[in-house]
Amino acid sequence: MNSFKAAAFIGLLGILILVSGYISQHGLVLDYIISDFYANFGEGFLGIGITVLVIDYLNMRRDEVDLKKQLIRDFGSTNNMFAQRAIRELRANGKGKGGWLTDGTLHGAILLGADLTECSLESSSLCDVDLTGAVLSRAFLADAKLKNAKLRFANLTEANLEDAKLTGADLSGACLRGSIICGADLSDADLSDAILDNIKFDNKTIWPENFTLP
Repeated sequence: MNSFKAAAFIGLLGILILVSGYISQHGLVLDYIISDFYANFGEGFLGIGITVLVIDYLNMRRDEVDLKKQLIRDFGSTNNMFAQRAIRELRANGKGKGGWLTDGTLHGAILLGADLTECSLESSSLCDVDLTGAVLSRAFLADAKLKNAKLRFANLTEANLEDAKLTGADLSGACLRGSIICGADLSDADLSDAILDNIKFDNKTIWPENFTLP
């Protein structure tokens, strides 16, 4: 029995007890019953209704928090199948087109070594996430927000980072071989020891200040 049904049952039981007791004491006079009990009934039902709504809301919030935590754990899994499934669920939940994948839910998430091979992460909001050592080869990250993300030694081989926001990202030691970074913003990013062989970029790509391709 859910909380709403339980509250309704208790409320009805209370009404039956009150009415039965009143009738046994004063007789069956409908006008008197209504005049004596309408205020108490109204207050009682209002209190029950508010209590049920508050409890249901708190339970819903708790369930939502637990679901987010579980999906973030799966998203950071070294099992690509779990990660792919978590991404689908993150997109399906929450408001807006991208759901929790684009609304900031993932900001600051710890995703060390996650296997995100060929994952579709278009327009995802991944600011401040820690993807150190993660596998993102052939991942679709177009228009993704990766501001201040930690991508040290990450595998971004042939990843699509077109128009991605990588300002302040730590890409030291990362492999971007064959990746697409046309229109990407890499201002203030750390590209020390990054592998940049055969990358595809254009005049809209923003490089860190004083950076020159090896």
